[in-house]
Order: sequence, then structure tokens, then C-alpha cells
Amino acid sequence: DQLDIPLKYIIKKPTNHAGKQNVLYFMHAYMQSLSDYKNHVINQFGDNFITIILQAPYETSLASCDFSWFDFDISGSDTIFNENHLNESLEKILFCIDKIIEKEKISPARIFVGGFSQGGTMACKLALEYPDVVDGFIVHNAKLPNVYQIRTDKSEYKRLRGLVINGKYDKILNPINSKQIANTFLALGAKIQSKELEIGHEFPKLSRDVINDWMVMNN
Repeated sequence: DQLDIPLKYIIKKPTNHAGKQNVLYFMHAYMQSLSDYKNHVINQFGDNFITIILQAPYETSLASCDFSWFDFDISGSDTIFNENHLNESLEKILFCIDKIIEKEKISPARIFVGGFSQGGTMACKLALEYPDVVDGFIVHNAKLPNVYQIRTDKSEYKRLRGLVINGKYDKILNPINSKQIANTFLALGAKIQSKELEIGHEFPKLSRDVINDWMVMNN
């Protein structure tokens, strides 16, 4: 009874997974894959919620085993996203949210999306355009999508809670991008917690610890 799920994924369920559980869908960075999150990394996510790591759909080069959510070009100080890729990836993530719950026989309490770097941009895009689909989001060292649609009814954002993490020494994405993300959602009425870590453009155990603490607070 395999369902047609467009993205590969790995999953970690709590030891006691009876009853309703919070679910976190997490998206990796540019030029990463599920292999970067297997074993100890996915196991460092908390045991009080279900963690699902999604793999991006686009291989960066033939047989590279590195994947992206969207292509991009850097022109001067501007970053131009491939909007077709961005929108297609978003549709696949949205489709996976329901289909994986069905396949894995999960009874969701709350649904969260999150991501690191390019994966964080995808989480932003989803939360901005589909605030009714998720209860919260996590973005780590990420950038707002260049183009996104805001709901006409701003009250839909008031139920959203978000965690915005940035690395103080990030040389890939200026920390100002995280401030822009936080301010965008705050202006829409979402409840946002911002956290600056003494790291660069990386996703260490410290980051997972911060995420775990925040997920406990929102349990």
C-alpha cells in the first residue's frame, strides 16, 4: 500500500509514540542530502515529537548525490532564485505533509516545518503562503524568498509561532537576513522567538538543542 510520495525522507519517532504527536518536517541546505542527517544527526532531534527529514528534489549535478530545493544566481549583492523550482518544491513539500502522515499512520497534534539555509527559505515560503497548514516554523541561517504571497486575512498568521536562528559569524548569509525574516512575521502578527548562536553557517548539535527546547515549549 505504498503511497505516491514525491520526496525521499527519513523519520524518527519517539520511543513512546502512542496518541497524538507533534510533527516536525525539516529541510536540509543546498548541496546536502538525507545522508547528512542519518544516524546521529536525526537522533539528536528531541524524543517528544516526530522528526521527518525531507530530501530536496533537484540533484545539483549528475550523480552528485547532492540536492537543492531551487537553483539560484548571485548578481552583485542580489540573489535571484529560480521561482519555478521554488514553487515546485513547495508543492511537493505540501503534498508530502499529508501523504507521509497517512503512510506512517501518524496522529498529528501540531505540524511544524523547519529548515537550515536553503531549507529554511522553503519553510519561510510555506509559512508565509500557507499559514493554515502549519502551527509553527523554524528557520536557521536562512533568507526570505524573493517572491511570496501574503494572505489577505492577516489574522491567519496570529496562530503561528516561529523560531528564527542565525549564526553570529555566518559568512554565507548575513545575519541581517534572519532579522528580516523575524520582522516580516512579527509584522503579520506571528509569535516569534529569535536566537543568535556563536556559530557560522552551520547546523551543529547546539542548533538541534535549541530546536528541541523550543519544541518542548510548544508541546
